[in-house]
Amino acid sequence: MPMTDGFTATRIIREVVDLKQTPILAGTAYGSACFERAKEVGFNDAICKPPDFENLEPLRDQYLR
Repeated sequence: MPMTDGFTATRIIREVVDLKQTPILAGTAYGSACFERAKEVGFNDAICKPPDFENLEPLRDQYLR
């Protein structure tokens, strides 16, 4: 994102726009170190890059029931 990072954007979505029920998944190349921070700022979950496509569909279904 040109003007902000995903962590800041998620905080805005959760706090300012008040979309607490909207699922947000982080896509990160930083691995497990990023998962903790992602949860702290309001992401529902995180996916490491490159994604394991076999796990994407069940993860999607978990949040889009």
